[in-house]
Amino acid sequence: MENLPADLGYLLKQIDQEAEEYPNRRSDLKSLDNWLQNGNFDMARHTAKNIIQRQQQLRSVREGGLPTGLQNLLKRVEAETEEYPNRHSDLKSLNGWLQNGNFDMARHAAEDIIQRQQQLRSVREVGLPADLQNLLKRVETEAEEYPNHRSDLKSLNGWLQNGNFDMARHTAEDIIQRQQQLRSARGGLPADLQNLLKQVEAGAEEYPNRRSDLKSLNSWLENGNFEMARHTAEDIIQRQRQLRSVREGGLPADLQSLLEQVEVETEEYPNRRSELKSLNGWLENGNFDMARHTVEGIIQRQRTLRQAKGLGKPAQNPTHAADG
Repeated sequence: MENLPADLGYLLKQIDQEAEEYPNRRSDLKSLDNWLQNGNFDMARHTAKNIIQRQQQLRSVREGGLPTGLQNLLKRVEAETEEYPNRHSDLKSLNGWLQNGNFDMARHAAEDIIQRQQQLRSVREVGLPADLQNLLKRVETEAEEYPNHRSDLKSLNGWLQNGNFDMARHTAEDIIQRQQQLRSARGGLPADLQNLLKQVEAGAEEYPNRRSDLKSLNSWLENGNFEMARHTAEDIIQRQRQLRSVREGGLPADLQSLLEQVEVETEEYPNRRSELKSLNGWLENGNFDMARHTVEGIIQRQRTLRQAKGLGKPAQNPTHAADG
């Protein structure tokens, strides 16, 4: 492309001038090239900056060693060793971040390992924190079976064994909430949720994903996740209303205008066919917010590619043309 934005052209030159090999560099460059070919210059900039940062950090390591703060974290990982099931894979991830010059993620991974080791050592010496013990007791004393109960308990046990007590607390609280809601539902669902379910049926409008959406809704209900059940029911209702509106009066004017722009300003790129397929899926399933988002992305990419090819300004927005 001859007419890339100046800042993006500079970033690409910087990548070549400061080249420093690392294991994922080839795949990072491939991703960068893909963003460029598909006209997504924001993601191209982001990827280019990441490559430059990693190259710079690896060159700095080669010349003067790892940053002191990161060295100290790595020493603590070893000095405070406490085995847990996922430690081997956590250390492998940490090493991957280091080799690829992603020191922010390396710091994060090292801090997580240290925290888990500290928490497991504390458990070994004095037992689980009191608040977490109380949550686990409530999970048992308020037991209420539901389809995902066994897998939720398995996840909870995994977090405990791996010293991730924040996630253990979160999972235990979720289980307790679901058990409470299912116990309460023995006397009937909450009134607002019942009302939503009635609207789903009363306003029935078929669309390709409706069966799978209803299956998801039923799963949330059976597993006592009433917040997600409400969210799913509201989504179904909105899609049914929008599809009924289309059947009675056509697509909203702004969305029609965007679809016209996609065709008028057509510019081919590798992912265009798959993006148009996604766009059509959102339209068929009554998800007009995602349709708008997708079509705006396609228009932006087409315009970006036209400008980069030196084809001048893209065709005028039909809405603005009408206003003129």
